[in-house]
Amino acid sequence: MNAVYLLSLPSVIAALLSVPLGIIVLLRSKGDHPARVFGMLCLALGYYSLGEFHTRTAPDADWAATWLKLTSFWPICYTLVLHFVLVFTDKRWRKSALAVAWMPALAFSFWNLPDLAVSGPPVWTSAGWTFSGEVDPLIALSLNVWSIAIGLGALGI
Repeated sequence: MNAVYLLSLPSVIAALLSVPLGIIVLLRSKGDHPARVFGMLCLALGYYSLGEFHTRTAPDADWAATWLKLTSFWPICYTLVLHFVLVFTDKRWRKSALAVAWMPALAFSFWNLPDLAVSGPPVWTSAGWTFSGEVDPLIALSLNVWSIAIGLGALGI
């Protein structure tokens, strides 16, 4: 088996586990808000995992760039984790505070979509195609600050 496919196997396993789990949770939770957010998180992570598999195993840089664009909504997963933690722990946040958490995720996602401004162009490594991370320093700084803020918010700090 090719090493690229072997190293991409965890992404496929994650997608195969999280997508059915998300569907089951969403179908069985009619009014339970934490369960709905968890189901959406499972679906988002499954989609991202499948996209990462296809990015890594892409036949050339053009296909890798296409898959990076299709998975440019990865910042939404960060915000879904924060949203799930807040809903699951019954912390009452104002809707405006959640909007402040969601707006950068959507902005980074749509900013990355046309030209991979947030993740950078694809590069070939021994583990397959991945993003280069060669982006504007201001974009990298703002993404890192936002990611740390989301993480600290999920930890309750």
